[in-house]
Amino acid sequence: MLKEKVRVYELARELDLPSKDLLDLCRQHGMDVKNQLSNLDPDQRDQVVKLVKAGAGSAPSSPPTSFKPVIPPTIDRRIQNLDTRPKRPTETPAPASRPAEPAPVAEPVAPPHVRDKV
Repeated sequence: MLKEKVRVYELARELDLPSKDLLDLCRQHGMDVKNQLSNLDPDQRDQVVKLVKAGAGSAPSSPPTSFKPVIPPTIDRRIQNLDTRPKRPTETPAPASRPAEPAPVAEPVAPPHVRDKV
């Protein structure tokens, strides 16, 4: 039987493992794999199958017990609405001392070509 190259994700599906775990296993044992689409030679495939069946592939999927999640500090960011925003001081309009005078109206001037004929 002629063995061919197999992709990491296909082998992971055959072995009922997540692709990420199989990638980690391959990298730990010195295989040059970059992602789940990388090819494995028949010899590498046999080596991975032996490792998984021997129990080397059964890494715990839960985080380590010493893991402490980082909780960011809470920041009080209140949204201001009409009730909570600061009130502006009311401005009083300046008293008008006297009404403004209308601008003088200029007399219309005839265009030069019309003035010359008169």
